[in-house]
Amino acid sequence: MRKIGLFLCLTLAIFIFSGCAARTTNAQIFQPNASFKTAKAQCGEGIFSQRLQEEITKQLTLNQIPIGDDLLIICNFIRYDEGNRFGRWLLPGLGRGDSVAEVVLQDKNGQKVMTFMVYDKINGGIFGKNSHVMIIMREVYYFTHKKN
Repeated sequence: MRKIGLFLCLTLAIFIFSGCAARTTNAQIFQPNASFKTAKAQCGEGIFSQRLQEEITKQLTLNQIPIGDDLLIICNFIRYDEGNRFGRWLLPGLGRGDSVAEVVLQDKNGQKVMTFMVYDKINGGIFGKNSHVMIIMREVYYFTHKKN
């Protein structure tokens, strides 16, 4: 009985301190056979866009993708609502946050490689963040690690 109680407490703690995010993308690939050696981010002017740009740049470095002009990641938030983290902690869905970002991958000649939208909803968890960076990096990683 004691193990079941411990399990339930740990499960509740994980739920409270993590974010529950649903995310989808609508992608259109213009250059499916393109391959790039370097990439860099260029996001909008707002504070959330700048944070997104900084996080993408950090993830490029962590994923050993050199910073350069071969692939330009242009991202802009269409809507960003962080919601209320304390509300999400009290009751999932109470402080729900959501955001929508438009992402365009371009080659150095300004030609579109891919476009997609990232939809993110955070329904639970006090420390939950958006998952835009991971979705964007998945696509960038594909184009920078493609074998010709």
